[in-house]
Amino acid sequence: MVVRAGSLFFAGWRSFQLGNGWSDTFVFPLSARAGLPPADYAGPLRRMAYQLAKLRPGASLWVPVEAPGGRWYAGEARQVLRGLPLAVAVTRDLGSPPRLQDFTFCPGLFHNPTPSPPIAPEWGVSDLSIQEIQALRVMARLEKAYTAEVASLAGVSLPTARQALRGIQERRLVEREGQEAFPIWKVRRAGLSLALRS
Repeated sequence: MVVRAGSLFFAGWRSFQLGNGWSDTFVFPLSARAGLPPADYAGPLRRMAYQLAKLRPGASLWVPVEAPGGRWYAGEARQVLRGLPLAVAVTRDLGSPPRLQDFTFCPGLFHNPTPSPPIAPEWGVSDLSIQEIQALRVMARLEKAYTAEVASLAGVSLPTARQALRGIQERRLVEREGQEAFPIWKVRRAGLSLALRS
């Protein structure tokens, strides 16, 4: 259930009983399968954290990480999210809720569960094919790329990459520059935003 706080969108919201109080916790899951390193999320999450701290004083952030094997991805996410103006808990998955000691510092705790933020409409990622989402994620990493680079990093054929890039171009998520035979694709701000949200 996607929720909204001002102009910010989060994958979910929970009010956990932590110690003697209730939290106001927003959920922002990360997946290693999305193809983006944890550092790519740091800038957008930092901006979101400052806005959220102003909109809902005492709010906290839960970042459940889905990464096959190892602890590197979760550890790196924990490292790059240090210093945010709100308490952040990075855990290994969505299955188990964060404990008080998982947060970077004690989150704001309230006597009663806080009211839920408004539910937001879905993000629109479902309108894209899997190949288009893969191409968009590659473009978010590279910012500018040739079709062959996108095909290689997305793990698809050149014709599939070309079709996916044209599809996301029609949605104004990327733009095309250069020659017709060898276009250079450039991600737009809306494309970067959607790639991060996906």
